[in-house]
Amino acid sequence: RERKVQACSLGGGRIMISRIDGLKAVFSGDHPTLIVQNDDTPGKIALISEMLYHSRINIATMQLDRDIRGGHAVTVLELDQEIPDQDLHWLAAQEGILKVTYLSLKEVN
Repeated sequence: RERKVQACSLGGGRIMISRIDGLKAVFSGDHPTLIVQNDDTPGKIALISEMLYHSRINIATMQLDRDIRGGHAVTVLELDQEIPDQDLHWLAAQEGILKVTYLSLKEVN
């Protein structure tokens, strides 16, 4: 898989991601991070948060952005727990979800 990422160094080995695939997505990578690109239609944030609720996963930070109204949107969530693979597959299969990217800390350590 391929992603276009823009980031900057904060010093001391820390980075800040600022864009993914051309959409604004500001996060540090210090937490498990879920990035969902979707159609900009009602209910997508509720879909994501309900999935996390059912898996008892707490949201540490959340940000939203979109290119144009009714176009594409991105939701970036830094989480307190890891997301099970089956939840990621379920989310990716939902109508209007264009791309699901998950940055697990388990893969880094």
